[in-house]
Amino acid sequence: MVFCEECGAKGVEGSKFCADCGHPLGGSKGDKVPLTDAGVAVAPVVTEPPVALAPQTMNQMMDHPSGGPLEVLGATSRITIQQGVNIWEGITQGCYEAPNTYDVFNDQNQKIFFVEEQSDNITRCCCAPGHSLNLLIHQVDGTGNKVAGAFTVARPGCVCGSCEQKPCNGCCCVCSECCIQEMTLYNGVINGPPGDIQGEAVGGAKQPICGGWFTPTLKVFNHRPGSEHHSTMHAAGAVPCIFGGASELCFDQHFEVVDTDGIDIGHIIKKKPADFESAMK
Repeated sequence: MVFCEECGAKGVEGSKFCADCGHPLGGSKGDKVPLTDAGVAVAPVVTEPPVALAPQTMNQMMDHPSGGPLEVLGATSRITIQQGVNIWEGITQGCYEAPNTYDVFNDQNQKIFFVEEQSDNITRCCCAPGHSLNLLIHQVDGTGNKVAGAFTVARPGCVCGSCEQKPCNGCCCVCSECCIQEMTLYNGVINGPPGDIQGEAVGGAKQPICGGWFTPTLKVFNHRPGSEHHSTMHAAGAVPCIFGGASELCFDQHFEVVDTDGIDIGHIIKKKPADFESAMK
């Protein structure tokens, strides 16, 4: 039971001030708060200083590249893509196939994009890695929060219960159109059926017949693959190799990027896992 030390009135449990005289409950005699003309106690106003961001967070926000997706990409000489880890995939040794996520970093090791897979659960678990999917690419700020939809990549592939897209996608011989891997790049983030969306196509990539044999090759287009108005460049293995499978656990995979005139314009490296945790990615 709480009583006011000033007037002796019974206080309400949990109240900080006396309802009769406005004296602070539990305070010393004379510490009375102001009253209005109606005799109602006026509680003191408590102000709190603004929460200051940590210096590291402030630096990340100030130094983070600004502009649209193309400006951010144009400002870096190198990008690094790191796949996210899903603990359930590791525990089940791949029996459970989760939607993949990726973090994209620039040459200053700043995260500039976040990528998430959009695919059907059953198809992904039964047909991966040749399943139909979309990759939603989001631009992020200096703290890693999504700020804008950048691009969408759509890859047609295997769909459980349907042969409409590419039922043999990822076949090792790459002998016909139904098993050739290809993807289309669209402006903005577009939600739609995996591998089959509608939007403004700005580029794409496609395997040639036989996939380049022992030199894995992709043709890269500046419009939708197969359109009337496109030019191509090639991303091809730097040396003949057996791509995929256990080889990716033992060797770095190197790809030289050349334009239509055969001039080198870039280099892609898919690094082998550095440890067991990396191998699970």
